Parts: sequence; C-alpha cells; structure tokens
Amino acid sequence: MHVTFGGIGPARINIPYAALLRIYLSYFPNIVHIRLSGIAGGPSAELVDVCLERVTSLDVDFSSHWAPIPSDLPSGDCYTRRNMLTHFRYGTHTFRAVLSSREFWSIKDEYAMEARCLARFVCDMHTTVESLCLPMETAPLFQMQDLEWPRIRSFSLYGRYDLLSPRGDSALPAVLSRMPSLRTLHVQAKQHRTLTRAPTLGRAPGVLTEMAELRSLTLAYPDPEDALFGMRAPNLTRLSLRDEPRRYLEPWDPDYASVYCPLLRASECLYVLRKFATPALESLELVYEADRWEDDLVRHLSSHYPRLVRLELHRYRAQDDHEDVPYRSIVTAVSSITSLQSLHLNLGCREMPPVRCDDVNKCKTWARLRDALAEEILALMRRCPRLEYVALLDPRYQCCTWVGYRFPWSPGPSIDLDEDLLRADSNWLPYRR
Repeated sequence: MHVTFGGIGPARINIPYAALLRIYLSYFPNIVHIRLSGIAGGPSAELVDVCLERVTSLDVDFSSHWAPIPSDLPSGDCYTRRNMLTHFRYGTHTFRAVLSSREFWSIKDEYAMEARCLARFVCDMHTTVESLCLPMETAPLFQMQDLEWPRIRSFSLYGRYDLLSPRGDSALPAVLSRMPSLRTLHVQAKQHRTLTRAPTLGRAPGVLTEMAELRSLTLAYPDPEDALFGMRAPNLTRLSLRDEPRRYLEPWDPDYASVYCPLLRASECLYVLRKFATPALESLELVYEADRWEDDLVRHLSSHYPRLVRLELHRYRAQDDHEDVPYRSIVTAVSSITSLQSLHLNLGCREMPPVRCDDVNKCKTWARLRDALAEEILALMRRCPRLEYVALLDPRYQCCTWVGYRFPWSPGPSIDLDEDLLRADSNWLPYRR
C-alpha cells in the first residue's frame, strides 16, 4: 500500500507531522511506501524515524513548485532507527536554480545542507537498498565508492554537474563497480558551459568490462568516448541518449545562459551505436543535431535492431541549416523496422511554437500542420505490421506532450490529444512571476 503524506493540513491543526503520521500508520498497517511532499521545513528527524519504523520505501519529493524547499533532512546523527530502506528517492525540481533566484533563497546553502544530510542517511542503507534516486549535486558518491551495494538494481542521478566541488562524477566508475546487480542506470544532469562532456566511466578502460545485468540505460549529453560504450551489455533492452532538460525549453529557461548543451551530432550517435553492441535492444531514444551523416544513422537503426518496438527521435538543426526537415526520408527508412510498435518524433519543425506560446493563431496553424504531417507519416509507415501509433511532440503552456495518431482501422480514437497531460515529455515549467 502506498500513501502520499504532507501538505499544510498538520500545520493548520497544530499537530506535528511525525505524530500525525504515526496515527495514520496505526490505522493502515499495510503501508509499505510513503511519499513525503510539501513538508514545511523538510522532514524532521522524528518524522524520518516514524518512516523507518514502518516502511521499506521512502520518497522525499520536492519537485512540485508549490512545495516548500526542504531545510533539513536528518543526518545519521539525528535519526535513531536503523535505516533498512529498500527504495529511496530524494526528488528535486529540474529548475530549482531558477526557483531559488525567484524566491530569494540561497541555492548554495541548500546544496550544503543537502550534502551533509544525505551522506550518512544514504550510506547507512547500502546493504538493503534496491532502488536509489539522488540529486547529482549532492549525492555522496565519494562515500559510496567505499561501500558494497549488493542488492541495488536501479540507480538514478539527476540535477547538474557544475556545482560539484570536487566533481563527484569522478567517483562514479568506482561506485558502479560495486553494484553487481544493477539493471537500471539513469544519469541525467545538466552540463555547465565551462565543463566538457562527463563520461560515466571515464574515457580509459577501467575495472568494468561487462554489465551483464544491465537492462536500461539513460545518459544525458553522453560522451562518445565514454568507456561505457566499449563494454558488453548483452541484455540491454532500453537505451536513451538524450538531453536534460529538453533542448526545446531553451528559449524559455533563463538557466540555459550558464548551461552547456553539447548535443550529439548524428555522426556521433552513429559512432556510439556502432561501438556499443546491444543486440537485444527494444526501446531507443536519440537526441541529436543533424549533419551529413543523418541518413547513415537512420539506415543503421533500420538494419541493426530486429527487436526494436519503440523508437523516439528528437532531431535538431545545425545553426547553419536552413533546409526543410527531410521527414520523408527519415520515416521511409524507419518504416523498414517491421517490429516497431510506436514511433515518437520531434522533428524540429520551424512552425512548431515554443512552450507557453501566447500567439493563438500560431498555435492553431501548428495544430493543422501537425495533423497533416501525422497523416502523411502514417501513410509512409503502413509497411510496419505491428505499428500501433505515431506520436508527435506538441507544446503546451506548462510542458510538451505527445499527441498520438493511429491508423483509421485501429481501435480507439484516431487522434489522442492528451488533454490531461498524461504523456508529458518534459518537466513542468515553474510558474511565471
């Protein structure tokens, strides 16, 4: 049983969060997962003690813009119960640096507090944890590299590199070498303009030569020379080489002024895929900047992944590229992947309005063009006998989402506009001031 706990209710009735949660848990003894959200001042030592007493999965989620920024997560010297969690997630907002400048709190002080409190708390669960999600800025990687993590199956790092001092990603190869059961690895972090691409395992071959258990890999702004791509991953079924945050948010996000976004070029994507042997791949996401090797890249996709069922492409123009998007040649090549069940496309069309576009006429024009484009793509994709739908990226006020298109003979509506934003592709943008 899962439950979300927090908000302003306890403050209104003048009952401490820890006492109220203890009452809830006495009525619902089968609760195993608690999501803490909107806890004013952050979860106290008493509140974490109550969680550790009863549950095995804890999600401290402050990604919602209305939730107060945490001021304390108990360090190992504060909480008293043994940390036996199997799942732990400390969520942060993708745009919290922007929010800090708007709300006038010190982001550096927050990072310092976070690093201090997470260090002992995370390391104490190293023998039991199976799923771990941490902010890249404050994850205790240097302490983690000295411990064994025998049961961990999912490890995720989010945030940004540039405020690490010293850069914790240098400890990441040693940390991963101590996770023999790892099946899911996500490293999605912003890059600073003064930093080079950050290879997950370094550029020189290391102690790891194979990740036989790995099933899912997500890397933001990957380095083509990363030693990870020279390893064997025979059971990898999901690969995502992407951006974080999404590149199409650049016109809005003021934080991009200090963020380095080195998208892979099509030639670099092709280089990585040729080097990284993944015969069992079923899901592939690529974010790339088009160059003259784009045709070769798409042909490679159509001939080397016989099990591929989901393909997602985000194509961006080079700065000097003023040609029309060659979507026909892209889709025609992709249509030869007969195992494909879903195709997601962000083609970088000039006509697509930005997120939070206030021009109603421009949005209506794009909607008509999007529908016409989808109809033509479906006609080109008739060769795929298993294809269920094609999805095109669509900007909304708070985020971008996927609009699904199905063949006329398919069950369900032919156009799914996703009015409830259930298939949002990006994080929701913070509110405007």
